[in-house]
Amino acid sequence: MNPATQDVMPDEVDQARRKDALMKDPIATNDLTGDLASLKIARTPETPSKSRRTYLWIAVAVVAIAGGAAAFLTSRGTLGAKTAETALVLSVQPGQEAPLFVATGTVTAATTDTLAPRTPGRLAKRLVDEGDEVAPGQAVAELDPTDLKLALNQARADLASADARVGTARAAEKSAEVRAARAQRLFQANAGTESAAVDSGIDLESAHAQLRAATADFGQSQARLETAQRNLADATLRAPFHAVVVRVLAQPGDFVSTAPGQGVMQLADLSSLEVDAEVAEANLRRVTLRMPVEVRLDALTSQGLVGHVFSIRPSVDVAKATAIVKVRLDPSPATAHLSLFPGMNGRVTFVAHEPDAQGLNKAPTLEVPSAAIVHEGAESQVLTVDKDGRVKAVKVVTAGADGDRVVLKEGPQAGTTIVSHPDGIKSGDRIQQKSN
Repeated sequence: MNPATQDVMPDEVDQARRKDALMKDPIATNDLTGDLASLKIARTPETPSKSRRTYLWIAVAVVAIAGGAAAFLTSRGTLGAKTAETALVLSVQPGQEAPLFVATGTVTAATTDTLAPRTPGRLAKRLVDEGDEVAPGQAVAELDPTDLKLALNQARADLASADARVGTARAAEKSAEVRAARAQRLFQANAGTESAAVDSGIDLESAHAQLRAATADFGQSQARLETAQRNLADATLRAPFHAVVVRVLAQPGDFVSTAPGQGVMQLADLSSLEVDAEVAEANLRRVTLRMPVEVRLDALTSQGLVGHVFSIRPSVDVAKATAIVKVRLDPSPATAHLSLFPGMNGRVTFVAHEPDAQGLNKAPTLEVPSAAIVHEGAESQVLTVDKDGRVKAVKVVTAGADGDRVVLKEGPQAGTTIVSHPDGIKSGDRIQQKSN
C-alpha cells in the first residue's frame, strides 16, 4: 500500500473512482443527466390522455341517443299530445238523485232479548233452533227441574210448619186471655192478689207477641213457596215476543248462568229492523229528522231500500270521528219478501228529496255526457281512452236522454274513460287527460 493513501477515508476513495469513471465514459454522464431531468415537474399543459378522449366520445354518444329518443317519441305522439277533457261511463240507478253525502250502515233490530232463567241451572232441553220463528209465550227451552222441585217441596213443608206455629200461638193467646180475665175478676172481688193480676196481663202480652211472630213466619214461608213455584214454572223458558232465534248460546247439558250477556239464546224481532249509519262528524250539521235516505246492502246490491232518519245519537266516536244516525226502513210490498238480518252492512245515501222506490228496484242504466256522442253518418260513437292515452272510437246505441246525459242501450262498460268533448280529436290520437 502506498503510504501517501493511508490517511484517505474509504468514502473519499469511492467518490474519486466514480469521478474518474464518469470522466472516461461520456455516455454514462449523459444518462445520469437524463435521469436527473426526468425528476423535474412539468410546467407546461400536457396533451389530453387517451382515457379522457374516451369519456368525451361517450358523452357525445349519450346526447345523440337522447335526441334520437326525443324525436322517436315525438313521432309516436307522446310529446305534444292533445289535451282533452274526459269523463266516465256511469252506471246510474233509476230513481236515485245526486247524494248529499254517503255513509256506511249496519242493520240492527230494535227489539232484542237474551233469554236466560231467573235462577242458574242446567239446560235439559232446547226446543227450537237458530232461524226458527217463535210466538209470544211459546216454550223454547227447559232447565233440569230436579233442584227446583226439591226447593218447592221444602217451601211447602216450611209453610205447613209455620201454619202450625200460628195455630199454637193463637191457642196460647186464647188461654192467656182467659187467665188474665179470671185474675182480674178475682183481684177486683178481693179474692186474688194484685201481683197475680199483673202477671197474667204480662203473660197475655207475651202470647200476643208470639202470635205476631208466628204470623210473620207464616207470611215469609208463603212468599218462599210462591218463589219456588215461580222458579219451577220459569224452568220452562218462553219467548217474550214474536221473534226469530238469531243465536243459540247453550246446548243441553250446559250450566246456564244469569250473568249479563249469558243465557240460552238470543231473540230478535225482525219486523223492527233499523239501520245504524256512521255519519262523519263534518256531515252531522246536514242531517235532520225525517230526512230521506236510500239504503243499499252489500248482500242485496240490486235492491234499493227507502228509509228516513228518526234519531241522531248525541255522542261522537272519538277514534272514528263519526256519530250514529238511526234510520228506520219504510215497509213496502216490494221489500216484504227480502231476508234482512241484523249485522248486514251496506251504503246509506242521504238525499234531499224522496227517492223513487220503484225506480230503485229497476236495473241500472249506462249514461254518458251528451257532448261525448260523435255522429258518423247513421252511427253514433264515443271515443274511449286507454291507459296510455290512446283514443279509440267505439260504436254506441242510444236509448233516450236523462237531463244532460244520454242513456246507452249498447256501449262500453261502466267505468270506461271517454272523451267528454271530442272536438278536434279522432280515433288513433294520443291525448293527455284533463278531468272535468
